Amino acid sequence: GSASLTVTLIPIVSVVISPSSETVTVGASKSLMLDVRSAAVGGIALAGRRCTITTDDPNKLTAVPTTPIPGFPQDALTNASGQITITITGLQPSGSADPTVTASCEGVASNKASVVVQ
Repeated sequence: GSASLTVTLIPIVSVVISPSSETVTVGASKSLMLDVRSAAVGGIALAGRRCTITTDDPNKLTAVPTTPIPGFPQDALTNASGQITITITGLQPSGSADPTVTASCEGVASNKASVVVQ
């Protein structure tokens, strides 16, 4: 006999970058934390989920996962706690427009974290 099996991943409902605002100096780096959770009460941490990290102004700020997927420098998988550490590095002073960092995890978008580059 044979049997079929369908595996359904728990849906992602919460993708949050914290802190939501940060300040970094030109040439320096800091860390942000990305947290991926389910809809369950309190949110179950979702491990092994692929997320892409981006910045809207790569001339002023780089934002990359600390442990990227080989060959995909902007992508990482969540750890056992459902988290990804993001390293931000200031390149140019932000002036009148602060760059933001966002993430997308399996089609679910994060909040925008605003970064002042000094």
